[in-house]
Amino acid sequence: MKSKEVSSSQSGIHPDLRKVILKHSQNEWKQPIRTHTKLAFERFNRLREAAGFDGFILDAGCGTGQGTLQLAKQFPHSLVVGIDQSEQRLGRGLLTFEQKTQLSAEPILINNCMLIRAEVADFWRLLKMDRLKPEKVFILYPNPWPKPGHLMRRWHAHPVFPTLMALGSPIELRSNWKVYLQEFAQAVGLLTGVKPEVKLLPTKEFAGLYSTPFEKKYFESKHALWCLQT
Repeated sequence: MKSKEVSSSQSGIHPDLRKVILKHSQNEWKQPIRTHTKLAFERFNRLREAAGFDGFILDAGCGTGQGTLQLAKQFPHSLVVGIDQSEQRLGRGLLTFEQKTQLSAEPILINNCMLIRAEVADFWRLLKMDRLKPEKVFILYPNPWPKPGHLMRRWHAHPVFPTLMALGSPIELRSNWKVYLQEFAQAVGLLTGVKPEVKLLPTKEFAGLYSTPFEKKYFESKHALWCLQT
């Protein structure tokens, strides 16, 4: 099934981005953390400590979790944690009915892959509070929210962005909308003083392996796929 290119009246970096980033960096985000994410975080910590892996990697907004399983194969010595807010989407096509039922109450651990239903923004805040630093954070093909009026729904313009950067973890972002990565790079530069480079992913990057089902669909639809690493 072919996928349409991202369409937007915004062709470059949003004119309000700098103002929004600076505002968030100067004001702590105080929205209450959701109860179900607090519980999921507590269970994550217990499972993480019991599992005994060298470290953990986050797959933020992992969708069904298929990409998380792929990452877990790439990083066999780390616990790879996929987080998504959707109870319906997470684990679809991967888990049995019994596992899906369990996932609604607690994380599922499959070898070195853990799936957690939680709010990503709240989870990042809890990591910071507990001074836990992921080895790496993957943000793979997030909803780009391409309408100019949706700027603050993009991760780099969200109030949680300074918290994400404060974790100090390397970040890898992939998207089929270059503007999203250009904005993310500028936001990183504003907060850290170091602006990462936005690169086009070469065809040989894939060799039949895709980070997520979205990447596969976009690649087969001949979209340009972009990557940024902090």
